[in-house]
Amino acid sequence: MTPRVVWTLFALLAAAPAGAQTAEPEFRVVTTSFPPYSVEVDGRVRGVAADLVQAVLDDLGVRTPIDVLPWARAYETALRGPRVLIFQIARTAEREGQFKWVGEVASYDVHLYRRADRTEIAPTALADAARWKIGGLLRDVKTLHLQDLGMSVTTYSDEANGLSMLLGGRIDLMPSDRQAMLQRLDLAGLPRDRVVPVLRLDDISGPLYMAFSPDTPDALVGRVRASLDRVRAGHKDGGPS
Repeated sequence: MTPRVVWTLFALLAAAPAGAQTAEPEFRVVTTSFPPYSVEVDGRVRGVAADLVQAVLDDLGVRTPIDVLPWARAYETALRGPRVLIFQIARTAEREGQFKWVGEVASYDVHLYRRADRTEIAPTALADAARWKIGGLLRDVKTLHLQDLGMSVTTYSDEANGLSMLLGGRIDLMPSDRQAMLQRLDLAGLPRDRVVPVLRLDDISGPLYMAFSPDTPDALVGRVRASLDRVRAGHKDGGPS
């Protein structure tokens, strides 16, 4: 091959349109392991919320993996950006201005749980619950809520560890979403009546969201929001589930 031909090929490659090269994903997607909303199975993230988010990505034609991280790391990753979508995050007053909110992906029904045989633990209000040792997931909305109320919380890195601590007597109470707790017991091969809810946390029960890091362009947030609306409409019309 002559030098002239080499330089001609080089020039043609340099002038190739950007679309001819492998495109980088427009944004990153992060979550945490939180059955039944998101759980990694055989290298793929599935669950009530994860399937909905994946349907949105498919609708947009976005090819990017869903990264499953410890919650504190997922939260910090989304908070700092750039262009990070996080899902199943609670929308609180403190977080309202820290993220760009897309829409709801799941419901959230939070209770304080105790071991079934610890019948002496029967708080009728959060003030009563403070008498016992309470655990909570690091940087999680449940933990932050209890700490904001002046309660001491022993933190753990994931809720499977929290369940082990509860069953082992290292903590007396553990906040958890009802469906998540049932799924966690199933995954551990434990009977569902091994723990019981004793007090509902009404202030933080409600929807969970998908949200973007604050640096994300509003146009991108709008496109993802519109896609979420389309996917939900498809579900209501008997489309993909």
